[in-house]
Amino acid sequence: MMRLMLLGVLSVVLASNLMAKVIPKSSPEIAGNCGARCLYTVLVCDSATNDDFKKFLSENPDCREETMSLDAIFKIASKSGLNGQLIRFDPDKPLPPCRHLIAHVSPEHFLVLSQKETGLWYYCDPPSGVALLSPLQRSRLSGTGLAIDLKESTFSIPWMVVTLAALTVAFSLAYRVLGAKRRLLRLQLKPRSRRPQKSFFESST
Repeated sequence: MMRLMLLGVLSVVLASNLMAKVIPKSSPEIAGNCGARCLYTVLVCDSATNDDFKKFLSENPDCREETMSLDAIFKIASKSGLNGQLIRFDPDKPLPPCRHLIAHVSPEHFLVLSQKETGLWYYCDPPSGVALLSPLQRSRLSGTGLAIDLKESTFSIPWMVVTLAALTVAFSLAYRVLGAKRRLLRLQLKPRSRRPQKSFFESST
């Protein structure tokens, strides 16, 4: 238990230090459009830009608007060389496997989610620091977002159907074999009926 606690604390510290190098907490210039802030954070984390935030805003007019849609974030991300994909997901289930997830939060807000090697998910609301994704923050997710470097699930629905069918056939064969063995065992253990032998007097008549 103590090792797990130390590992959790260490991972939080490392993640916080990593994001602190990207966007300092006290940076006054990272302000305004939350979608632009999240996208810029991902670009800097992936070394996809060397521009400062002001130059990033000047080159992307949509980022200077008061609000920003997921479609606009997707277009700028694609133009910047990121492998992004607009997705829908269930916040109550495991999050889609990807390097970063710019997730929409109700009512009109965005967060950057990232999964570390430990399997834990962290979130960042730039220019704030990184924090472990809690059930409260997860409940705020609307279920739409932009996934960066989305990985294909290793256990898709077709493979699930094939696996269930194979298991069904295997269990059916095993049940039949077991039933046959039981019937054979009952026949072997069943006492043989002997014919009544005739007495000497009955056989002589």
